[in-house]
Amino acid sequence: MSAKIAFILCILIAVFEFICWGFDLRPYTAHSEMEDKIRYIITSINSIPHLIFGALGCKYHILLTIYFPYMLIFTFNQCYFWWLPYFFDIIKLERKIKFVEKIDGIIKILPPIGDHLVPSAEHTILQVLSQIALYFIVVTIIKSTTFGKKSMVFSVFLGLLLTTAVNFKTYYGDNEDIGSLIIFGVISGYLLVTGMIKIISSSSSEEEEEEDKMKKQK
Repeated sequence: MSAKIAFILCILIAVFEFICWGFDLRPYTAHSEMEDKIRYIITSINSIPHLIFGALGCKYHILLTIYFPYMLIFTFNQCYFWWLPYFFDIIKLERKIKFVEKIDGIIKILPPIGDHLVPSAEHTILQVLSQIALYFIVVTIIKSTTFGKKSMVFSVFLGLLLTTAVNFKTYYGDNEDIGSLIIFGVISGYLLVTGMIKIISSSSSEEEEEEDKMKKQK
């Protein structure tokens, strides 16, 4: 049951992100002012992985441990960009000013906390969906007999590593520099692919170990 809920939520997130980033929906979203080529890249990154996992995850459960690092990045980055600034005002001043100007006039659900950055309604809804989806993904992985402890550790480590790298890049770099965005995407993609291979090989070896134990018990 938890797996089905996770898959459905991921498809909802994919559709939600595609609509919010792909269309001019002011005053509900503020992405239409972004340069088109960057917006198209972000639209793909924010929607396609969710759609693939939601569509194929029921049949290929190994996608859970591959998708989990991405979901960690996706969810934690929302916390970094919006929720740390909202609750604790943890954000660089120049980025705060830029974000305030960007979402000026955009619909918000939450009340302001002092002069802290207030997330838009879009990011509030997205965070709720992401947190619930992440919870059901974790529950599914824990309950599943397909995955071992090693593959779970690799998956979590990879997700945290890439999340840290993304946040470091956006904090110290220019997030709208298309050249650096492409370079960073290539590096992140390489780490993700190598991590996926490690996760799959780890899962396979653990399955073989379990089979050997069962044979010995018989």
